[in-house]
Amino acid sequence: MGAGADDVRAALIEAEAFEVKHRIVGSCPRCHGAGIQLLDGYDQQQMLVPSVECGCSRRFRRHLELMIAGVPEALIHDIMTEHLDERQVVEIDIGSQKKLEPVMLLETHLRPYVRQHKRVMARGYSYLFVGTNSVGKTFCSLKVLHSYLGLGYSGHYIKFRALMKLINRAIVEKGQLRTDAEDLLAEIKAVDLLVVDELGKETGSREHIAGEVEELLKDRDQGRRPTIVVSNYDYQELEQLYTSNIVGAFMRNYRVLIFDPRTDKRKAARETWYT
Repeated sequence: MGAGADDVRAALIEAEAFEVKHRIVGSCPRCHGAGIQLLDGYDQQQMLVPSVECGCSRRFRRHLELMIAGVPEALIHDIMTEHLDERQVVEIDIGSQKKLEPVMLLETHLRPYVRQHKRVMARGYSYLFVGTNSVGKTFCSLKVLHSYLGLGYSGHYIKFRALMKLINRAIVEKGQLRTDAEDLLAEIKAVDLLVVDELGKETGSREHIAGEVEELLKDRDQGRRPTIVVSNYDYQELEQLYTSNIVGAFMRNYRVLIFDPRTDKRKAARETWYT
């Protein structure tokens, strides 16, 4: 489990976790639901038959980590089993608004971000992934999140609209509903790695939203907690949507990557299939 407190988020998925455990561990043909495999021999001193953890238990534990981190059930299997394909991205120099030369995403950004995780946590630098639909932005961000969970860090994935609804509940609700929203929001804000998806798809007051985004990103940056923000809008469109607030937040410690749709192998495979 991650380094942060997962009590609130774990409680919210207790029923779903029981069902998933039954599906993964309970149906395992090797251990027949025990979660362990017995070895030959008998430990007379401990009066136990030696055993090892079954692979189904490890799969369930990783699955549960992603569930607690807010990753939708429909995405978890792909995140745990599919490999990332190398692809090109173009980085934007935020200060000058100039596009740099294309680079390989895995080699230049994602692998170093995982391998140098201690340095990332010390510096807290973050990413903004932009690009059109179906170019792999969410998948790449969740693969990074999965890697960080495996390294023992805490993390969370949330769509921006859901984050705004949670913030509003923490402000306008009363009694236990407000307390529950505040507790969940505080836990999400404090995770080691936060992934915020679909920036720009939310509805409501842009001015209010921009202020909340700026405060959230500023607090995480000051706390040296990295964040990956994902949007289908390009950087110039985000500037227009959120005025100066969001720009100021991203200029602090973010690297902006444009995902090139021409390097999306899954999209190319679909196009080949249908032609």
